[in-house]
Amino acid sequence: MSKALASTGRLGQGLVLLTATWCALGARPGEATSGPPFRAVCTVAKVTGVEAVALSPDGRRLVTAAGDGVATWDASTGQRLPGGDRDATGCTRLAYAPDGRLVAGAIVAPLGVVLLNTRTWRRVRTIPGQPQEGLLAWLAGWWYPPEGCPTHTDTVTCLAFSPDARWLATGSRDGTVRVWEVTTGRARGVLLGHGEAVRGMTWAPDGGRLVSHSYKAIIQWDARTMRPLTQWRDIPTLIHAVALSPDGRHVAYGTTAKQLFTRDLATGQLFGPQERGGLLNLDLPMVYAPDGQALTATWSTELLTWQGASAYRPTYQKAHASRLVDLAMSRDGGRLATAGRDGVVKVWATGWRPAAPGPGPANPAGPRR
Repeated sequence: MSKALASTGRLGQGLVLLTATWCALGARPGEATSGPPFRAVCTVAKVTGVEAVALSPDGRRLVTAAGDGVATWDASTGQRLPGGDRDATGCTRLAYAPDGRLVAGAIVAPLGVVLLNTRTWRRVRTIPGQPQEGLLAWLAGWWYPPEGCPTHTDTVTCLAFSPDARWLATGSRDGTVRVWEVTTGRARGVLLGHGEAVRGMTWAPDGGRLVSHSYKAIIQWDARTMRPLTQWRDIPTLIHAVALSPDGRHVAYGTTAKQLFTRDLATGQLFGPQERGGLLNLDLPMVYAPDGQALTATWSTELLTWQGASAYRPTYQKAHASRLVDLAMSRDGGRLATAGRDGVVKVWATGWRPAAPGPGPANPAGPRR
């Protein structure tokens, strides 16, 4: 019996939240252990310089950010649709609002965030940044500390709408997370604590908490008080990718040491690690199926999926000819979108269904000893 199976003893109790190992059952990167879990729906070729993708909540519309700005596509046929923002040529991140009415884009030059109406594709709001360069940037921490600045001073690296679409959270290389009121563009608060570039974040399903991460820390915030609830800085190696379980109870993350962990957000209890895991793509998201029983991440040009009872033996599915640059999921979990350095964007049917009421994902690997 493999070490991974022996350490759990409860193979059928749902997904092991990233505590499985890629190699535990002899799987090797690039080698599929079973049939591909996802079916390609459409391919959009020659999206030059594609940086980011997003899917509408129902998975019917695809949005891309590339060298020719923000564009919109039919996610079933790959046909380009009217609309988008050709002026947003410096857009590097996208987020679709849960109600489908807005798309947020992080712009490098000029620094800031734009909000696009998905019916008219007009900019309804712009949240400008205040870039600092040269000596001013070096002195920023002394003369213009983040808490005293009304907006971001460096590139916005991640975006996330709250579940009710009232708030937009933005993370930046300036080390801050900021929360904005969508209807007015006014700042609700600034979250300080990472001390380095924020790499990703997500809202809990109830909208009352945010989880953000840098390369060295994971912080859970109270979204109402703007204060940290818990934070973990005891991670000895860099954090590559993070996912929050659909019930908001656990956070899963992979590290540069090729270790996979999960942590209970209420108790702080750590599950794992399992050694010899594969190395996830840096700064790309991982996504859970709506019922929490499957999880997909990226490794180089491939999609890795742990699903149900075979979670200990992930499936490798070749997705692109070049390294993946983004991964997005529709709100209903029915579709994924991927983008690669090859300039190709693909939409995949997952076969996942919305979550049914019941207990959340289990942690059959047991606590860390």
